[in-house]
Amino acid sequence: YGRGRIDRYREVCRNWPRSAVKADFVEPVRSEVPVLMLSGDADPVTPPALAASAVKSMSNGKQIIVPHAGHAIDLPCVNGLMARFIAAGTVNGLDTSCVAASPKPAFITEDMLAVTKPKGEEQIWEGAIDVGGQHLRLVLHVFKNADGKISAYLVSPDQSSSEIPVDIIQFADSKLHFEITLVGARYDGKMTEDGTVRGTFIQGPLNVSLDLKLKK
Repeated sequence: YGRGRIDRYREVCRNWPRSAVKADFVEPVRSEVPVLMLSGDADPVTPPALAASAVKSMSNGKQIIVPHAGHAIDLPCVNGLMARFIAAGTVNGLDTSCVAASPKPAFITEDMLAVTKPKGEEQIWEGAIDVGGQHLRLVLHVFKNADGKISAYLVSPDQSSSEIPVDIIQFADSKLHFEITLVGARYDGKMTEDGTVRGTFIQGPLNVSLDLKLKK
C-alpha cells in the first residue's frame, strides 16, 4: 500500500481526542461474567495466546481454539456454539466436540481450476446459499454432449470468476446430483412442478438449502 495507509492514520490521529490513560487501563480484566473466547489456531492478527492470557482472570471464561482457522471463524459448528452459549448464559456443559472436526480449507491454484469447456448444448442453473450472513450466488453450467453424456462446471461469482470442474453429475428422473472433489462439495436435489430444483448443498460441515432455477 505504500505510505497511503500510514498517512491516513496519522491524519485521523492528529484530530483524535486524547487524555491521560489511567494506570489500570493495562491491567487484566477481572470478571465473573460468562465469557466465550474463540481463537483460530492460525490467526496472525489475534493469535490464541492473547485470549489464553485474558481468560485467566475470568472465572467463568472459556477459550476454544478452532483448528485450521484464521482471523475470521465462520463455521456452522462455531455458529452453533455461540448460539448455545448465549441461550444457556454459561460455558458450563457447553459441548465443543464438533470443533475437533473442523475441516482444513481447500488449497487451490489457478492451474487446478483450469477447465476445458465442454462442447454441446448448454444450460445455466442459478441459485444462492446463505453462509454466515453472506448471500453467495452459485451458477451451474451444464452441457449435454453429442453422445448424450452431461458434464458441468460451477462458478461462485461473489467469490471468484473461476470455473470449478464438476467431477460427477447425474440428472435423471427429475433428480440432480453432482460432486466436486476439489472443494469437497456435493449436491442432491429434486425438480418440482415449477421447474425449480430444490435440494441440499454440502461442503465439509456446511449443510444448506440450495434451489436452482434454469436461466432463460
